[in-house]
Amino acid sequence: MVVSGCGTFTSLSRPDNKIASNLKRQKTQCEETSRAYGGISYNLCKLNSNPGNPHFDWALGFYVLDIAACTITDTVVLPYTIVEQYKKGSIRIKS
Repeated sequence: MVVSGCGTFTSLSRPDNKIASNLKRQKTQCEETSRAYGGISYNLCKLNSNPGNPHFDWALGFYVLDIAACTITDTVVLPYTIVEQYKKGSIRIKS
């Protein structure tokens, strides 16, 4: 359950259109998300969405912890994500 909520796992295991669709559904204000340090970027985009949601307060603590964990895991996969970022660019959320 913890891994499935991890921003790094999400950003590496799902296709670009699923990531963009999920962030659009969350009404993010982000226009794109980076592949390098993608877990952190994904979580920050989720935090930059729908703050009027009543579940936002409890989720804030989760995202802070997840960003800390993503810092480690994003650094481990950085050689891969840098290449992907160079080849494909950022993931567009809003066109």
